Amino acid sequence: MSRRKVGGRDIGGVRRCVGPRSAPICRTDARSTLIRNVCDGLRQPLPRTSMPRTGLGARMPDRHDPTLTTTPSATRARLSRRRFLTVASMLGAYGLTHADHVLAQVPATTGTTSLNRPASALAPAVRVVPEAVVEPPGPGEILFPIAVGPGDYCYASNSFGDCRGSNCSRSHEGVDIMADEGLPIRATVDGRLTNRYLDSGQTSGAGHGWTLYDESTDTTFKYFHMGSHEEGLEVGDEVLQGQTIGYVGNTGTSGVPSGTNYHLHLEYRPNNVAANSFPLLQRDPNVIFEA
Repeated sequence: MSRRKVGGRDIGGVRRCVGPRSAPICRTDARSTLIRNVCDGLRQPLPRTSMPRTGLGARMPDRHDPTLTTTPSATRARLSRRRFLTVASMLGAYGLTHADHVLAQVPATTGTTSLNRPASALAPAVRVVPEAVVEPPGPGEILFPIAVGPGDYCYASNSFGDCRGSNCSRSHEGVDIMADEGLPIRATVDGRLTNRYLDSGQTSGAGHGWTLYDESTDTTFKYFHMGSHEEGLEVGDEVLQGQTIGYVGNTGTSGVPSGTNYHLHLEYRPNNVAANSFPLLQRDPNVIFEA
């Protein structure tokens, strides 16, 4: 094996010869030469430089600027950059298909990580579930209290003031909204949860529910007959408009213990006086409203 020379100048080719000395067969292995030259260049330590830190948008000094004073550190920095760009261009010219072969021959140094082995996760991936987009209600409207999607069933009845109890002993102080079991129930306003209701059976009480108070307007909302509360919420918690606070169910005095009367009883109480919320409910296009 010998160095290849043209016109007395060493061009860096590695010449490999086989056969007898009297009639050798020789060729120049350009690939081996490129790899060896690149690796030799990477093995040599780069000169230490002290480059000034520049912020975003800062302009590098022009090397033709007559006011620029060249210092040994600046010269070394330019040489370092040229060496890096030269090596990068050689790798690009030779093709990305051979880059892994070249890098595999570069000796590892302290503090570096091997490039030829698969990475491993430090922790298991956590799936992030995005919050549902809440369409804000218009002026004077009440945010619809159930998150209803296309294909979900939901029917809002204008049942405020209907007779309830034996011989119409009391009037219905809320609006009943029939819906699929398990649909999310959400806060109609920003406010504070002031009371938590727990189910005591399908013969009495409000079942699972909440009282939500909006101090800014002195308005109270009551949610009855929920299937469950949202986990993590407690009395005294502040919630945001549209935040899930529970799920549609059939608890308390829902009237039908067979499991077919899934609905939400919503009370709207400005100044803690029951009022009809039906005409004020946001007209969600996925909801059927009683005519």
